This record gives sequence, structure tokens and C-alpha cells, in this order.
Amino acid sequence: MDQFTAEYNEVRPHESINMQTPNSIHQRSLREFPTKKTDYEYPFKHKKIKVTLNGAARWGGYHWLYIGRGAIGKYLAAEQVDETIWNVYYRNVLLGYFDESKFERREQYQRLNQI
Repeated sequence: MDQFTAEYNEVRPHESINMQTPNSIHQRSLREFPTKKTDYEYPFKHKKIKVTLNGAARWGGYHWLYIGRGAIGKYLAAEQVDETIWNVYYRNVLLGYFDESKFERREQYQRLNQI
């Protein structure tokens, strides 16, 4: 792969850039990128929950809300929209909703409903 990359970027001319090589016209970005992500601040009215290693977040004392493995270690927010209905957000993206009244027994899992 290294050999292909070197040929593609340094040897082979490209018609779309007037028969120049990508390395000959590439300019390094001057924009500074932060080395550490800043924590997202959810509005005060939202309930902040953390997704654990099993891809779920603890809801209340005895229940689990399954989010997905892609959210492991992330903080989410739940916003109450009705007496038992909660919307779940990652930053400003609505992931789905769940009905708190569907929890019938301890240690029960519930998935998010899609909108």
C-alpha cells in the first residue's frame, strides 16, 4: 500500500489538476485543531446519563436503556416531553425516545424508539 500511495501522490500526474501530482500542489492547513475535545454542556433541564461498556445507560435505580455500542463512554441527555415520554440526545442530535412507563420489572432493558 505504501508503494501505491507514493506513486499516486508523487509520481503519477492527475488530469483533474492539470497533469500535476497531488504532492506538488498540496498546502498544509493553517487551522489549529484542539488536541482535546471539550465536554458538551447540556441544558439544565435535561437529565445527563452515561452509556456504560454494554452500550446501555442506567435509568433510575433498576432499569437499563439500550443505546448502542457506538455510544459507549459518551454522555447523553434525556429531556422529558410528556409525563412518561423522554427524548434522548447526543449533543444536539435527537437519537430517539422511550416510554418510562414500559419498564415493568427490575433490571429490564428497553431500546430507543426511532422518530
